[in-house]
Amino acid sequence: MPTLCPAVSPQLQRQHGQHRTPHTADHDDILEAEKKPRRARDLLAGTWYYRPIVGPLSETPRHASLQILIVDDDPIVTRMLSRVLSAHTVQVANSGAGALERLSHHHFDLILCDLTMPGMSGMELYRAVEAESAETAERMIFMTGGAFTREGQEFLERVPNGRLEKPFDLRALRAVAATRSLAL
Repeated sequence: MPTLCPAVSPQLQRQHGQHRTPHTADHDDILEAEKKPRRARDLLAGTWYYRPIVGPLSETPRHASLQILIVDDDPIVTRMLSRVLSAHTVQVANSGAGALERLSHHHFDLILCDLTMPGMSGMELYRAVEAESAETAERMIFMTGGAFTREGQEFLERVPNGRLEKPFDLRALRAVAATRSLAL
């Protein structure tokens, strides 16, 4: 049975409920995701990924423009994400310290943060942001290439925030932004 994407706010979950299926006739199911293992070894390890179920673009509702902060030490990744999310206002920080600086002066609706970076990691950034504002920390979505430490695995299991796997599924990336936009 489909479940709502973890990036969906509790308010939207209550509003849309968990009873809908991916095959509903009206196709306004951009908020839903199908929980499936990506590979056979993921099934054995109990690792699950959320694949958004998005209706035809002509039937997708208009979304508010978001203020998005992308935190990643790889300039290729930040350029690609900036282009994909160009319908929104995007700022880039190439380090955890740079992200903290931007967060101290600006409100962001969505923060896409690499989990492993030199200097301040995404985990350390999350803890620093959470100490200042739990509401801001809730807006963080973690990006990971899958090759992370045991500490990283435990962190992702512990925090309620969503995550995006690299290489990115562009539909999933856009669905995260669209879902957040609908919550505003």
